[in-house]
Amino acid sequence: EKPLKYNTIKEGQVTKKCSKSYKKFWAVVGSSSLYLYKNAKDTNEVEAIPLVNVNITSETVAKAPYPFEIELPSGTNHCFTVNTLEEQREWAQILGQINESNFLSDNEDEEPELMSPRSNFAFKREKLLLSYRYMKNMVEQQAVPHIVYLPQDEVMHRFGYEIAIRKLCKAFGSLDTLYFKDCQFGGDCMDDLMKFLESFDKITSIVFENTMKSANCDPFVHAISRLSRSVQCLTFINSLSAKGAQKLSQSISDCRFLLSLSLQHVPIKNELIPLIQGINSSSLESLEISNTDLGDTGTCTLISLLCVNTKLLHLTLHQVGATRACKDSLTTYLLSDTLLSLNLSGNKLGDAVEGIFSVLCDSQLRMKKLNLSDTRMNHSAVFSLCRLLQENKTIYSLDISENRL
Repeated sequence: EKPLKYNTIKEGQVTKKCSKSYKKFWAVVGSSSLYLYKNAKDTNEVEAIPLVNVNITSETVAKAPYPFEIELPSGTNHCFTVNTLEEQREWAQILGQINESNFLSDNEDEEPELMSPRSNFAFKREKLLLSYRYMKNMVEQQAVPHIVYLPQDEVMHRFGYEIAIRKLCKAFGSLDTLYFKDCQFGGDCMDDLMKFLESFDKITSIVFENTMKSANCDPFVHAISRLSRSVQCLTFINSLSAKGAQKLSQSISDCRFLLSLSLQHVPIKNELIPLIQGINSSSLESLEISNTDLGDTGTCTLISLLCVNTKLLHLTLHQVGATRACKDSLTTYLLSDTLLSLNLSGNKLGDAVEGIFSVLCDSQLRMKKLNLSDTRMNHSAVFSLCRLLQENKTIYSLDISENRL
């Protein structure tokens, strides 16, 4: 089954002429075949009609039913009818497009260049069942995706959310990341999702983007400690309210298997102290806080609290509103020699950068990666930078881009 070249996949009810009778089927267009199911809930196709070198015709009639026909190269005809003229036109158009994309030429140079299998899927405003069917048809591809984007708010309950996600994950044995984008969970959906995440042991990373911004977040954040122990990374991108961040503070310390937490565009200013206290009690090794207005006070408070955390190995504070006033806090934290990587990009650190370089020169620290891009460092830090490059033997990655040296 080749990957589809179009943004939409057609499905709907059709009536097929079978011998001397007519039968209703639920038809789904794949990338090289038309699949017929007994009904919209069924997942076992009754028939698959190949759409390669076929002839698609539709007859103009005065009233319903409106017919269209698929003629195979062998001469076999498959006759269908639909209830509206618009449906007839849509079916004829999409089937014709699929047929053209699958046309087999005698001249190899004229054969269409096939797209490589997509590495992730963004199903928006499409039915979950259809998403599942399409992805199931992609299983035979060599490049099986490791990320699945789950659909927006038009979630179908034909299976129940838990069962539908299980089917997706079973279809893709290498799946390790679930990415929920623009979803609005509510009611049974979140309960079903949690049932799945508690027991499925192959998911290692969960990402929420533009999701659960109000009370929708409560069930998930409350239940973080109930997640399968395989889940090691959680990312929230514009997906937690202040109330959700507060609940996260309460539950994160109970999660003994989580290694990475990323909070992007999350309002945590007032919840910062309990959140970091929860993180210090957890097993986290990597923390990212970005695009959040902590300011100097919030940043210094965060760093002073983290000084007691010897487990944290990777810290990202990207665009958090920190300035040169954080210099003393940053240099003190670096001297604790716990970090392997530090990302302070997008902050107006200015002269504080010079202090960071000096600490890394004068001490035998473990730091391996340092990102100081777009931090307002200037020519006054060049001398310290040169010393760092000469004397430091551990840093192998240094980013100082977007600075005016």
